[in-house]
Amino acid sequence: MGKAIAGVIVGYITMFAVVFVGLSGAYFAMGDSGAYAAGTFEVSMAWIAVASVVGLVAAFLGAMVCHKISGAKKPVLVLAGLVFVLGIMMAIPTIGVEPPTEARTPDTPMMEAMMNSWRPAWTAFLDPILSLVGIGAFLAWRKPD
Repeated sequence: MGKAIAGVIVGYITMFAVVFVGLSGAYFAMGDSGAYAAGTFEVSMAWIAVASVVGLVAAFLGAMVCHKISGAKKPVLVLAGLVFVLGIMMAIPTIGVEPPTEARTPDTPMMEAMMNSWRPAWTAFLDPILSLVGIGAFLAWRKPD
C-alpha cells in the first residue's frame, strides 16, 4: 500500500516537474511574441499546441514513474483519476473569464506576463483529457500487470 501511495504522489510530482520545465523551456524558446497573441496576454495557438504536447509527455512520464515505484497498474489508474478530477476542478473557474484588457508590451517582464496570461476555457478542459490520453498511452505501451 505504501508503494502504491508513493507511486501516485511521485508520479504527480513528476508530471508537475515536466510541465514546469517543459513550459519554461518553451517560453524561453518561443519568446513572448511566440507565446502570446500580438499586444495581448492571450496565449497563442502555437503556445496551446506546445503546452498540449508537454502535457501529454508529462502524463506519460508521470505514469511511468508511478508504475516503476508501485510495480502495479492500479496506482497508475488512481493517478489518472486524480489528475482528471483535479484538472476538471481547476478548469471550472475558467468558464466565463474574460481576457485582460490591458495591452502587453514587448518589455513586459516574464513573471508579469505569466500572471496576466489568459487562455480560452476549452484549453483548461483539454488538459485533463490529454492527461488521460498520456497515461492511457503508457498503459497501452507498457501493458503493466
